Amino acid sequence: YAQAHPRQVRALILRGTFLARERDLRWFGQDGVSRIFPDEWERFRDAMLPEERADPLSACLRHILGDDPVLRERHALAWSRWAGQVATWLLPDAPPAAPDVETTIHQARIEMHYAQHRYFLRENQILDDAGRIPAVPIRIIHGRRDLTCTLDAAWALHGKLPGAELIIVPDGGHLASEPAMVDALVVATDAMAERLK
Repeated sequence: YAQAHPRQVRALILRGTFLARERDLRWFGQDGVSRIFPDEWERFRDAMLPEERADPLSACLRHILGDDPVLRERHALAWSRWAGQVATWLLPDAPPAAPDVETTIHQARIEMHYAQHRYFLRENQILDDAGRIPAVPIRIIHGRRDLTCTLDAAWALHGKLPGAELIIVPDGGHLASEPAMVDALVVATDAMAERLK
């Protein structure tokens, strides 16, 4: 939005930077975080048809957006469990709630729609077009322990935005609702509000 409509932007607070590059997709859906959670990755892959296990993200795209309701549900639940495991790994263990199947399917369909269209961005667009972002106050907040959107993305974006402040939250993960991330976001928002008075 800031690149497309720079005159409409007075300031930016960015959290959990995701650049939607091929390497970011591979990290989450092929070879990357699977090496940190090999048990959960195997469980995710086991939900796929045997011939699709080499590329589970493509299988999820095909079936979650497809017409077969049985395969849609199976893959949506598998995707949701995998993505949830990675996103919430820092939270205290709690008994998993029974998923609302319809909500899970709808959320997975939205995620797969964006993934199928490469998030409506060309490769490396956010970094390549960083110069279009106006010279406004910018704070980039990223959890060091975020395994969904890795810190290198925020670091790269920070390097393209002179004057932006990068706040690395040592105990923060991916979710904005984690206590460390809430604290960092509240501090950044209060400071930005004061600055824009």
